[in-house]
Amino acid sequence: MKLSYLIVLFNFLPFAALYCTGQTDQTASHLLHINIPETSSIALASNTTNGVTLNVQAPEESGHQWSFENATDSSIWLNYSVVRGSGEGQHKNVYVKIQNGNIPQGVVLTVAANEAQGSGQGDLGTSGSVVQLNTNNQVLINGIGTCYTGKGVGQGCQLIYALQSSGQALDLAQINSESLTICYTIAD
Repeated sequence: MKLSYLIVLFNFLPFAALYCTGQTDQTASHLLHINIPETSSIALASNTTNGVTLNVQAPEESGHQWSFENATDSSIWLNYSVVRGSGEGQHKNVYVKIQNGNIPQGVVLTVAANEAQGSGQGDLGTSGSVVQLNTNNQVLINGIGTCYTGKGVGQGCQLIYALQSSGQALDLAQINSESLTICYTIAD
């Protein structure tokens, strides 16, 4: 009989220990890690799908020069999102260049980016300088940290293109036949 009490006691004892320890812990915890990958993306938004057309006005009277007064466009918006790394010097810039095509002789093409507006948040960077476009990357917006501009027209930085006379003779044949591809890049 003693043996059967001992067998029952040894079989019951582990369950009793589990029951007792389960009742004494009132809290439990664990670690949770959050990882957000470093990333950046850029897009252009416009109400038109035809790109940008800059119109130079022909002279109204003999002997007058062409007018570049209305050769501007502000229909394109630059949208971007950035999650930057934790190290110093990890701010991003938006660069602009002519990727394909040539600026016709006799004109200068510039672009500027207004300060970011809309529903975006974060460290949107600094813009406002006028860049004379060529085939080299040039900084248009600098010092971008972790941010987003919002998506679409009216969000981000409005781009302002302007065509001006360079003071040289205009090559009208080249002006009427030349199309340019303008490339925007977001990078360190």
